[in-house]
Amino acid sequence: MAGKTVRLQSDDGRWLEMTVGKEGATAKVGKAEFAGEPFPFSFEHLSFVPLGMGYQAWGSGSHFTFRKSSTGFAIEFQGPNDRGVAVSYLSQAEVEELLDHLAALTPSDSHARLL
Repeated sequence: MAGKTVRLQSDDGRWLEMTVGKEGATAKVGKAEFAGEPFPFSFEHLSFVPLGMGYQAWGSGSHFTFRKSSTGFAIEFQGPNDRGVAVSYLSQAEVEELLDHLAALTPSDSHARLL
């Protein structure tokens, strides 16, 4: 799926890649060159994270979770062959920048915008 993509990386080298395009949004989790199968998520629901709501998506043996933390937000993700979760921390501004980057190609009838 063509679209806007962002990749978050943990300290141990694992990554979460989220892509949003006109057909929807998908995510995949990986390490180095190996990646799990892409799974869908709701970009519209993810857009409420900066307001303090948590969000999680599961599929193809992988998952990711956005949750509020003492320093901003913790993004936890795990691939199908991982024994535990990887964590990446982002500030409020970094989460908003990530969402703005991904929002560019969302369909206009379902586009969520933070005010």
